[in-house]
Amino acid sequence: MAALELLDKLGVRCRLVNVVELLKIQNASENDEALTDEQFTALFTADKPVLFAFHAYPGTVRRLIWDRPNHDNFHVHGYEEQGSTTTPYDMLRLDALRILDAEKWADQIAEWEQFRQDAFQFAVDNGYDHPAFTDWVWHDAKDTAAAISATKATGGDNE
Repeated sequence: MAALELLDKLGVRCRLVNVVELLKIQNASENDEALTDEQFTALFTADKPVLFAFHAYPGTVRRLIWDRPNHDNFHVHGYEEQGSTTTPYDMLRLDALRILDAEKWADQIAEWEQFRQDAFQFAVDNGYDHPAFTDWVWHDAKDTAAAISATKATGGDNE
C-alpha cells in the first residue's frame, strides 16, 4: 500500500488487489472454486502489467495462472534462495516504474534506489528500520491518532 501511495503521487494509475485465497486465481479448468476468466480479467485486466508480491516462491503463482488471461504480463516477486531480500514496497515501487517506462522514470528510479541504500545503512547504523518505513500510515486511515507503528504492530519484531 505504501508503494501504491508513492506511485499515485507520481500520477501513475494503479490498483491494489489483495489475494486472500490463492487458489481462487488458479485456472478455472483445474479448480471449480476458482474465479472465472471473466472475473480474473476484471481484477487483473486483459493487457496491463501486473506486479504480484508473494511471500513464497514466485513459481507457485506462475503455476497457478499458467493459462489465465494476461498471464504473460505478470511480474511475480517472492522468495529467492540466493541474493539479498528486500520488502515488497521496494520491489513494487521500483519495478512499476521500470515496467512502465524506465527511461522516462530514470531520475525517480535513481532517487528511490539511493533511498533504498540509505535506508539499509540507517538500519545497520541504528539497529532499526528507517522511520519512512516504520512511521508510514495509509493516507485514508480513519483515525491516524489511533494508528500504531509497524514496530508495535509486529510485537517488536521490527525493532
